[in-house]
Amino acid sequence: MRKIGYEVMKCLKSVKPKEDNAVYLYMLKKEEEGKAKKVAKIAALNKFLRIYYVRVKNVYNKRIFLDFEPEANTVTANGGLPFTVDKKAVKCS
Repeated sequence: MRKIGYEVMKCLKSVKPKEDNAVYLYMLKKEEEGKAKKVAKIAALNKFLRIYYVRVKNVYNKRIFLDFEPEANTVTANGGLPFTVDKKAVKCS
């Protein structure tokens, strides 16, 4: 995964983004601090992964899963644990 991330950061460096460029600016900042280019790219990759994780987490936190009539629609799995068949995702406004 590190090799792929390094290649992505290498491409990001060659194609300067016009919007949403926090990772690009962070990579430049690390290079200006005197870090090696490889180290700066890996640091930028870590920054990207942190930003991505927060954005995905925010999307999932906005959803609420509700069970409708859980006793009526239960099925027993192979392990013997009941679970509901009808789960609906509802977005909070």
